[in-house]
Amino acid sequence: MPDADVTLTFLSPNWILFAEEVDDPLYSAHRHIAKLGADTGEGSGATIDAIMADEPASPLVCIAQQQYCNPNLDAGARCAPMASSLDSFRLGEALWPDEQQKRIYRWLWLLVDSSADIAAVQGTLSASSLLSRFRKQSGFQGPLAADQWQQDLEYQHNVSLSNLQSMAVLFANGPSDPDVLRYRQPPRNAQERRLCRSQKVFSRAYLNFSILGLSLTLAIGSAIIVLSYVLEPVVSYFQRRRNLDPYARLEWASNETLQLQRLAHEELGVGSWRRCLEAVPTTGRGEMLAVLDVGDLEHPRLRAVGPGLEVVIAMESDEGRSLVNREDEKEDDEVAVEGIGTEDEDIIPLEIDERRVHKTNSSYRHHQLDAVGESWVSLL
Repeated sequence: MPDADVTLTFLSPNWILFAEEVDDPLYSAHRHIAKLGADTGEGSGATIDAIMADEPASPLVCIAQQQYCNPNLDAGARCAPMASSLDSFRLGEALWPDEQQKRIYRWLWLLVDSSADIAAVQGTLSASSLLSRFRKQSGFQGPLAADQWQQDLEYQHNVSLSNLQSMAVLFANGPSDPDVLRYRQPPRNAQERRLCRSQKVFSRAYLNFSILGLSLTLAIGSAIIVLSYVLEPVVSYFQRRRNLDPYARLEWASNETLQLQRLAHEELGVGSWRRCLEAVPTTGRGEMLAVLDVGDLEHPRLRAVGPGLEVVIAMESDEGRSLVNREDEKEDDEVAVEGIGTEDEDIIPLEIDERRVHKTNSSYRHHQLDAVGESWVSLL
């Protein structure tokens, strides 16, 4: 065929055995030569057919044509005729009348001419350029489609396009092998240098992102965070200032978690509370809050601390752990020591030990401490 590059390739199956008959013209295989034993997992005696290719070698002829186009020209004159690789370069050069554009065109043609076409892929990769190898193992070829040769050529064409892309990066960066750097020819004019500097190729070593998108995300996110903090106090301020819907405002503030706890303690008369409309209510310094009454494990409740000191002791019972509440009631048993002396005599503290607490057989018991604390007495 005139004005084309012709490539003749032979595919030799050698001693490859096929599991099924192949109707593809390049891999044609219909010769049954034997039956081979196979372990199919269903018991002994299973066999499979051993099929060989019809011909010792199958030819494949490829005809390739190229053309270059200038998108800036009119539709009828923007492309050169289809031709071989060398003729297409000569015909396409006439599409760029400007000398600077011709220099760029020659640089791009050199890039295309240096890349690998289908013939170079077949010659370099050999059997590795065939898709059928992914179904071959230990000299046994699996089932193949009737258009397997077309799938192989499409795969080889994709490999050549990938090589063309890598050549663009190689032209811009130069070879990675330091021994080849002495053969490198640098850009010869301003147009070639500009092409080398303007290369933009995706690399997995870096991540591209939009500065505008990132800035908008940060700005909008920050605005939402700030708004969530200032909206409630600002609305509450204007409601108090203008006395707008006081019931709704008070209900909203009282339903806060800490305010609900304040209401529970205050209902028992515990604590002198402040900041009752804010997020964190407070009591006076040193004030004791209500304690949890566990007399009924199925219905715990709060209980105000009495005038005595409450002591909670964990004890081991026959069935497990139980809690024993011990309450000190000073008013039931007081210790009085009388002395004779004057006001100028020394006064020293006398510490009275608490009496022993006796165990009973019940799970929860209340004991009294006879005398706990310190009594001041005057000694003679």
